[in-house]
Amino acid sequence: MINSQNPNFDIKLLDEAVEFLEGLSAKAQARIFKDMDKSRYELNPSVFKKLENTSLWEFRSSYMRIEYRFLAFWDESSKSHNRASIHGLVLLLILIFQ
Repeated sequence: MINSQNPNFDIKLLDEAVEFLEGLSAKAQARIFKDMDKSRYELNPSVFKKLENTSLWEFRSSYMRIEYRFLAFWDESSKSHNRASIHGLVLLLILIFQ
């Protein structure tokens, strides 16, 4: 599905996140990417929300009863400041939730 709306932000996956995602099944990857893309257009706190008292955001996705969590932060080096970078430290969190 192609969304004709302009996204609220862009997503840049850090190398560690890419490496983790490459280790998942194609269907799990597809679900996560679909949810990430959807979060760019609509604010849904059950999928993407700011963590209280921090500058971090949490992206959530689930597939086959496995909950995936990614930490994100705003990329201050981006010209538009509308880029959420997905942080590789989430690998520890994801392993705990599996």
